[in-house]
Amino acid sequence: MPRLLKSELFASLPPEWPTDPFPHIQELVKADGRKIVVLDDDPTGTQTVHGVPVLTEWSVESLVAELRNDLPCFYILTNSRACRCLLRKPSTQALGKTWCRLCAWRSGMLHIEMWC
Repeated sequence: MPRLLKSELFASLPPEWPTDPFPHIQELVKADGRKIVVLDDDPTGTQTVHGVPVLTEWSVESLVAELRNDLPCFYILTNSRACRCLLRKPSTQALGKTWCRLCAWRSGMLHIEMWC
C-alpha cells in the first residue's frame, strides 16, 4: 500500500458541514414522536453516546419507565455475546425478536409508537 502524507489525505476530504446538522436531526426525531429502542450486545457500544438511558436489566417496570419518559430513545444492553447459550446465530436472532416484541407489546399498551 502506498504511503500518503497526512496533509494530502486531509486535503482530499470534503469540506465540513457549514452548519451543525444535529439540531435539525433532533427536531426531526422529536417531530416523528416514536421512541427509538437500540438493542446493543456490546457493553462498549454505549460509550459513544451521552444523555441516553441504558438498561442493563429488562424488567417490565424498567421498560415501562423508559417508554413513558420524554427522551427520544434508550438502549437495552443485551450482552448476548457473553452468554454461551446464545452463541448460535438463530438463538441470538430469536433473542432480538423477543426483546422487540416485548417492547412493542408494552409500547402498544401505553399508546407509544417506537422503532426497534
